Amino acid sequence: MNNEVDATKYSNTDLAMAYSRIGEVFAENNMNSTAKKYFKQAIGLMPFVIDYRIKQGTFLLKQNQLSASKTVFTDALALNPTIKEIHLNLGYIFLLEHDFEKADLYLKQAIALDPDYILAYENLVLLAQKQNKVDQAKVYLNKILEIAPEHKAKEILQKL
Repeated sequence: MNNEVDATKYSNTDLAMAYSRIGEVFAENNMNSTAKKYFKQAIGLMPFVIDYRIKQGTFLLKQNQLSASKTVFTDALALNPTIKEIHLNLGYIFLLEHDFEKADLYLKQAIALDPDYILAYENLVLLAQKQNKVDQAKVYLNKILEIAPEHKAKEILQKL
């Protein structure tokens, strides 16, 4: 099966969207080198579309390529510092790298952009647990339950 796209028939906007989606399909099927190629092509065609950068950064993060992922998200942040997903992912990367101060900064910025951002609160719970800050973890778990009363945070809170 040929997965090449006839680039002469489509606009850069359409091609970039197609390449990004093709990259996602290859990533889901563990064809990572091909996925990486298509994500790069999407960004090459439309370098200011943040969604393509977020998809590429997330792909790299799932591949445990923290440095490359951090670069992608940092570049995206420079283009638009108001996207909560960028802050969330940078916070998570710093959490994985045990740079807890930066992780806290980025995760709280994600919450500043969206006060009901459960993923950011979940990562703050993880951050607090890694630092043995049980009281802080409880605060974040309770906040999650304010936003989503049926969340699994209820079970975690009962265990603490």
